[in-house]
Order: sequence, then structure tokens, then C-alpha cells
Amino acid sequence: MKKELCRWRIIAICLVFIPGSLSAAEHRTIIAAKVQNPPKIDGRLDDPCWKVAKPTSGFIQIHPDEGELATEQTFVRAVYDEHNLYFGIECLDTRPDRITARLMPRDSNFWPGDLITIVLDTFHDRQNCYGFQVNPRGIQRDFRSEGDGRGGWGGIDLAWDGLWWSEGRISESGWTVEVAIPFRTLRFPRKREQLWGINIQRYQSSRRENSDWSPITRADRGIIKVSKAGHLEGLKDIKPGLHLELLP
Repeated sequence: MKKELCRWRIIAICLVFIPGSLSAAEHRTIIAAKVQNPPKIDGRLDDPCWKVAKPTSGFIQIHPDEGELATEQTFVRAVYDEHNLYFGIECLDTRPDRITARLMPRDSNFWPGDLITIVLDTFHDRQNCYGFQVNPRGIQRDFRSEGDGRGGWGGIDLAWDGLWWSEGRISESGWTVEVAIPFRTLRFPRKREQLWGINIQRYQSSRRENSDWSPITRADRGIIKVSKAGHLEGLKDIKPGLHLELLP
């Protein structure tokens, strides 16, 4: 009996330390840097503020080779000012001529084109999130999701339309995108210091490859599984809005 118990303890220890795995208590973290001069949303990551932000990468495939590092990596930077949260994302691609980026109306289905999806769990309840999708041309699609993604993509609220800005650009090394999300577009706790859940997913059409910054599995029904999201830290002294938009 003692030998059997010891054997199972050794197996459990080995599972915890499998390279590349994350235990339930661990979360990847992005730290947003506060800046005085925000980026110009033109799809170019040449603004001085992006040098202040610490980039994060290490995207993990969900398809086709689940659990393996992405074939070509994606780098994410985050900064903010009093009014907006900004993302600067670089998608490496050694075959830029095969990047698929169609011009289409807002809220169209981009798939199977190249795509970045950002989800923000602003109340950090691991249940609900806002979703922001953008293609290499800067075309937008947004949504809300509830219940930790239990309804899958068929259960998201596509009727939600947030006010935000994006622009993308294709280059010799792949494509880049800049995103600006006003805090007044979002709802979040009225606290001096925020802790949000975040995940970023990339679809690379030329390889038919899906990869995520914070790892998920095929059984999770997509990036809307926010209980497996990472952390967005560094946001301080920001105020939520009422999500009101007046159209003349």
C-alpha cells in the first residue's frame, strides 16, 4: 500500500513540472504601461510609447498541433492613458504574400482570413468578457460572451457594438495591428487598481493554425473560455463609462 501511494505521488509531481504546462494557480501576465503620449492608430508600431511596453509572446497552438508552440510567433504590447487602452500586436509571417485580409463590412465573419481576437474579462469573474476581433486591414468585429463560453461561439452576443479604433498593416515580415479601446466603452469595477482577465488568439490562414497567448484546448470551445485567461495588470486610476453613443 505504501509503495503504491508513493508511486502515485511521484506521478503527480512529474505532471506538475511538465515543460510548458500551466497549473490551475498560474496565470500568464501582461503589464500595461501608462504613457503620456499615446500611439497614433495607423497600424505602424513605430510610436515611442511601444518602446516603454514590455512585449509578451509564447503563443501555443490549439490547432493543428495542440499544445505545441505556434509555428510563427505573435508579440503583444499594451499601454494606456487616461482615456484608452492600447494594444500593439505584431504577427510574424514568413509568407506575407499568403496573408488573407479581405475588405468587408464591420461585424462580418473574418474566418478563414488572418485574424487577431482579444478578450477582456473586466470584472475578473472568469465568466464574462468583451471580445474584439481585427484583421490585417483593421476591419472590426466585436461581441460579448457569458458563462465562461459554455454556449460556444453560437452563444456569443454579436449585437453588442463597442466604440473602438483599429488599423492594420501588412509588411515583409508579416502584419501589425494597433487597437485603441476607450475605457468608456467598457464596464468594470470602480477601484483605483484594476485586475482584468485577458487572452489573445491568432489565426494564421496560410497554415490553418490557431494559437493562443494563454493556452486553451479544443474542448474549451474557444478563447471565450475566460477561466483560462491570463492577467492584465498595471491599470490604475481609470473610470468606466455608461456605454452610451449618440447618433445624430
